Parts: sequence; structure tokens; C-alpha cells
Amino acid sequence: MKKRCILLKNLTKIVIIDRGVVMEEKLLALASRIRENVLVKGDLELIHQFFFCYSEDQSDFDILVVLAGSSLNRIEKAVQLYQKKPCPILISGGAVSADGVREWERYSCYALEHGVKSTDLIIEAQSNNTYENLFNSIQLIDCKRLNHGKVLFISSAQHLFRVSLTLLQVLEKVPLQIHYMFCAVYAKNMRRETFLFSDSGRREIASELEKIVQYQLFPYLN
Repeated sequence: MKKRCILLKNLTKIVIIDRGVVMEEKLLALASRIRENVLVKGDLELIHQFFFCYSEDQSDFDILVVLAGSSLNRIEKAVQLYQKKPCPILISGGAVSADGVREWERYSCYALEHGVKSTDLIIEAQSNNTYENLFNSIQLIDCKRLNHGKVLFISSAQHLFRVSLTLLQVLEKVPLQIHYMFCAVYAKNMRRETFLFSDSGRREIASELEKIVQYQLFPYLN
């Protein structure tokens, strides 16, 4: 019986590895076709499913989690939602921008200047990548006992696909029961109708697919 269990475990590992290799190849091949703008049948449907299924319009939330970036458009969206329904805003981002200011500082300044109460701001200042953004944010939500509400994660449209997969990875390590949703911020070159006509848009989409492979997130695609 013991030998059989070991054999079954080994076979399971082989299946997972084989599936991973196949998935890696498919995602990297798709990324290459996007960069070269030579899509084949079925590619556009996959791209739309991966990157353009997130809503811009959300009204049902109790806490906003903003994954900070170089552009202010994510905090702009959060402030718009806050003005409709005041609630805690968790800003996550410790990276330093080109001007030497940390992401969370730029975002919190914008929020305060546009009517967000300081008591409604929660700052996560340590993270330098998407995994840390989510891991540290989930820890804060747990620490401040905010997990009873509906959590809305806000990021750019092209980033949210990786965010959603990474969140599943994080919740395996931090088994916190939360009700979560996603809100997309769409730049002009990153809309469903326009990204194919933009070199920068195609590059960003391709880069996100490559990062999913790099961070080994393909098991969460089921």
C-alpha cells in the first residue's frame, strides 16, 4: 500500500509538470504572436477572456485595495468610488518612482487632496511586487479585522489577470475567508477595441503573459 501511494504521488507530479510545460508553451507562444501582431484563430477570444472581462463600474464594496503603480489612474479610480461610497482605502506599494517618491506616498497625497479622510487610509509601504502587494494587503485586512466586508481590488486592466491568479496563490498560504472582486482601470491604449493598434498595448499584454509563466501562475488557470 505504501509503495502504491508513493507511485500515485509521483504520477500526480508528472501530470502537473506535463500540464505546466504545455501551458507555459501556449502562453509564451500567444505572447509572441501578440508582440508580432500575427494572431491566429482563437487568440483574440483568449485575450478578451484573460484581460478584458473585468468591470470598470463597481458599487458593491466595503474596502478598496489599490495596487499602486507609476500612473495615478488607479488611485483616481479609487477616489471616484470613495466619493460615491466612503470606505477604507488600503494603498499598497513601496516601490520608488523615477522622481524618488514612493508609490504609496504619491497615492496617499492624491487621495487626501481629493477629499479622502486620513482616517480612511491604510498604508502598506513594504511591497515591491504584485505578490507582496497582495500578501501584505491580505495580512493587513486580517490584522484590522476588515475581512467581514467585500474587498475590491483596483489595478490596471492588463495587470488584473495576474493579480487574480496571484491572489489565489496568496490565499493558499494565508487562508483568510474574504469576499473579493476586481475593478479595472483602462488606459486609452489598453481597451478591448484599441490595444491591437498600439505597440505599447501589445507589449504590455505580452509581458503580462510572460510574467504569468515566470511566476509559475499557470496552475491557477483552471
